[in-house]
Amino acid sequence: MTMRFRRNLASRFVSLMVLCTMLFILGSALFVMYQQSLVRSFEAAQQRLEQKEILTRQLDRAFTQAFFDVRGYFAFGRPSFKESVFQQQEIVKQVLREMEPLASHPEDERVLRDAREFFIRYFEQLMPKAMEAFERGRKWIG
Repeated sequence: MTMRFRRNLASRFVSLMVLCTMLFILGSALFVMYQQSLVRSFEAAQQRLEQKEILTRQLDRAFTQAFFDVRGYFAFGRPSFKESVFQQQEIVKQVLREMEPLASHPEDERVLRDAREFFIRYFEQLMPKAMEAFERGRKWIG
């Protein structure tokens, strides 16, 4: 009987150790899967942020170039500056369209809305009137 008890105790101990080992392996596998999921979601969020940054830089560059080109056109009257302003206008339109699907937070939506409002105010309201007045003024002089 003592032999049977020892065997039974030994088999219970081995079974318990195997169960603990299996639970540890299962827990480790679940942890690794969870960690990979977190890494994938972080990389996706980081990629979206990088795309937002790229588009924001393009938007800034296009607006700045348009400002300088309008000033150049007013200062020197070169048609190439005027053409460049309209090219920048199209670039700004395109960048704003590309930014729409990336606006996932209220702050993003606010920035996009402000950029659109500025686009309308500058390119559709202010600039055409200023160019028209400048061109009328130039014709009177020349």
